[in-house]
Amino acid sequence: MRHNRSTVAEVRTKTPGVPADPHPGAGSIVEAGDEGPRKPAGRPPPAVRSWLAWGALIGGIAVVIMAFFLSIYRVRNFTVPLGWDTSRYLWRTALARMTGIANMQSGVPSPVRADPARPGFIVVAGTLGALGHVSLFRMAAVLPSVTAAAIGLAAGGFITSTLRRPALDLAVVALAVGMSVFVVRLVGPETYQDNLFAAAVFFAAAIPAAWSLRDRRALLPAILLFAAGGLIHWAFFAVMLATLAVVGVAYLPESWRSWRLGELGLLATPTARMGEIAAGGTALTFLTVFGVLSTTTRSPALDPSEFAKKLRQDQPKYKFPITLPVAALGAASLIGPARRDREDPGRSRFVLTFLLSWCAVSLAGYLAFKVLRLHLPAHRFLAFALALPVLGALAIMWAGRLLSRFGRAVGIAVVVAAVGASAFLAHVEWYKTPAWMDPVKIQQAATAAAYLEAARVPVSRPVVYILVDRDSNYVALMGHMIRAAIPAQRLRQTYIYAGSPDDYVAARPTPGPSGAPSGISRRYFTNMRRTYGHDPVAVILNSYNDLYFHAWVVAHPGSIAGPGVAVVRGPILAMPVQGASVPLGRLSVLKAGALAVGSFAVLWLIGSGWTVALLGRWLRRGELMAVAPAVGIAALVAGGVVMDRLAIRLAGIGGAVIPVVVAALGWGVTASLRRNARGPTGDAPAVAAT
Repeated sequence: MRHNRSTVAEVRTKTPGVPADPHPGAGSIVEAGDEGPRKPAGRPPPAVRSWLAWGALIGGIAVVIMAFFLSIYRVRNFTVPLGWDTSRYLWRTALARMTGIANMQSGVPSPVRADPARPGFIVVAGTLGALGHVSLFRMAAVLPSVTAAAIGLAAGGFITSTLRRPALDLAVVALAVGMSVFVVRLVGPETYQDNLFAAAVFFAAAIPAAWSLRDRRALLPAILLFAAGGLIHWAFFAVMLATLAVVGVAYLPESWRSWRLGELGLLATPTARMGEIAAGGTALTFLTVFGVLSTTTRSPALDPSEFAKKLRQDQPKYKFPITLPVAALGAASLIGPARRDREDPGRSRFVLTFLLSWCAVSLAGYLAFKVLRLHLPAHRFLAFALALPVLGALAIMWAGRLLSRFGRAVGIAVVVAAVGASAFLAHVEWYKTPAWMDPVKIQQAATAAAYLEAARVPVSRPVVYILVDRDSNYVALMGHMIRAAIPAQRLRQTYIYAGSPDDYVAARPTPGPSGAPSGISRRYFTNMRRTYGHDPVAVILNSYNDLYFHAWVVAHPGSIAGPGVAVVRGPILAMPVQGASVPLGRLSVLKAGALAVGSFAVLWLIGSGWTVALLGRWLRRGELMAVAPAVGIAALVAGGVVMDRLAIRLAGIGGAVIPVVVAALGWGVTASLRRNARGPTGDAPAVAAT
C-alpha cells in the first residue's frame, strides 16, 4: 500500500464520523476561512462537523489514557501523589512561586539544589494550579496522566501527518504509546515529570523536522519546539540532539549526491537541515537557560551502583523478547513505503530513519554503561526509547491491514486485541508502582510546621529535622518530603541532621556500628554544623526517625509538640498542636477526572493557536488537535519562564494570568499570519501543503 497524499481519502471512507479534509492543507491558517458553499440552516457546516468529530475522537483518546493512570488512586486508595521525585517537584514549585525561577537557589541552604534550569513542572503545575485554584499536591497527582495523553496524541500526530495515514491510525498510535510500558516507566516509580513533558514536545518537534526536508519554512517551528523541549529537560534534549545527529549521518550520502549534482543547495540538504535544527535548538535553549534564567545546567550526582540496581529492576518490565521483534516488524513495514514513495519523497524514509536513530541512541547509552562502564543512567536511556512503542504501533497497524483481507472485522479485531494486550502488560507494571511518598510523613512534617507557627519561630531562625541515618537515598527522600510539606518561606533555613537526638545535642555526628562516625551522619552534620551558633530549633518526627523517637519522648515527656512530633531544642508549647491534614486526601474518581480533563483542556487551548501558527501549513484538522496539548506545554513553559522573569509570579492572579496570556498570544500570532497571507486585497492565495 502506498502511503502518500491519496491516503487522506481513507479518513473519509474508513472512519465514520471523522470526515477527511479534501486536501492536506485544510488545517492551514491560510485556508481556514474557505468553507465552500453555505449549507442549509439548522445543520452545522461540514468544517464545523469535522472539527467536532475530531474533537470527540481526540478527547476520547485522552480520557482513556488519563483513566488508565488515574485509576490507581481509587483502586489502591493512595492519598498522596505517586513518585519518588514528586516531593522534590513540589517544594521547588512552591519555592519558585515565592522567589521566581531564576532566584530559586537563594531560597535554600547549600548544598541543597533548587535546579532552576528545569522549569517544566514548576511552570505547568504552578500556573494551572493558580488558574484552577488547586493545590500543588493535586496537580502533581493528575499531571502525569495528562502528559501521558499528550505524548500519545503527539506521537499519533507525528505518524499520521508524515505518512498521511487515516484517523484510526492516529488513535492506534496514541493509545499504544500513551499506555505503553515505556510511558508507565517514566510515570513511576520515580515520576520523571519533566521527562514526560519533554517527550510530548519532542514528538511535536519531529513533525516540522520531517517536513523541513522539503520545505525550509518548517525549520523555524522545528527549532522553536526542540528548544522548548531543551528548556524543559536539557538531559533528554541531549538524547534528541544525538538522534538528530544520527539522522543527519544517515542522510549524508544522499545529501552529498544531491549537492554534487546541483539538485539542492548545501544548506538545503537533509543533513544540513538536521544540523540547522540541532544548532538552532541548542542555541535557543542555552540562550534561555543562561540568558533569561541566569543559571547553568548541572548534572545530578552519579551513583553507578544505583544505576545498576535500577537497570536490573527495570529491564524485565519492558518485555524485550516481545517488544523488540514487534518493533522490528514495524520498522520493516516502513521499508517498502520509503522505497516506493515518489509523490512526497523522503517522509516515509525520515520516519523510519528518525525512529531507528532514536533507538540507536538509546541502545548506545545502554551499552556505554553495560560494556564501557561509563557513568551513564542506562535505565533512563531505556525509558527514553519511546520510538519502540511507536514502531510497535506501526507493526500492529500493518498486521491489521494484512489480515483485513479476510474481512475488515478481522483486521480491526487484531488491532484492538494487540493494543489491549499491550495496555494490559503496561497496566500490570503500573499497578506495581510503590507510593514512595508517605501520607503519614507528609502529615507529621506539616504538623511540625504548625508547631513552628504556634511557637512563633521566625522564618529567619534555623530549623533542624533529625532523621534516622538509614541510607543516603532514604535521608535524601525524607528531606524532600519535609520540604514539600512546609511553607516555602522556611526552606531557606531548613536543615537535616541524620542520627540520634542525643548526638545532635552534643554537636557531633552519630557513630556507626564500628564506633566511627557514620558517613551519612557526618556528611549532613557538616552541612548543618554552622546552625549551632544561630539559636536553631530542632525537632524529631516519629515516622522519619523511628529508631530514636520513642526513646527521646520517654526521656523528655514534655517535648511533645503534636502528633508524632517532639522538640529536641526550641520553645515548648503549653498545649501541643493538632495534627495537620494530608494535603491530597482521598482523590475521588469525579474530582480526579474533572481536574485531569480540565488540565488537558487548558493545555489544548493554550497550544491550539500556536499549533495552527507553527504547523497549520502541513497538518490536517485532527492532527492539529492531537498535537495541540504538546505544543501547549512548550508554549506555556517558555511563556511562563519569560513572564516569571518579568516578575509575574506563578501563584495567585499572576499565575492564573500567564496561561491566558500565552494562549492569547498564540491566537494573535495566528491571526496576524492569516492577515499577511490574505494580502492587502483580502484574498487568500493558494498554498501547497508541501
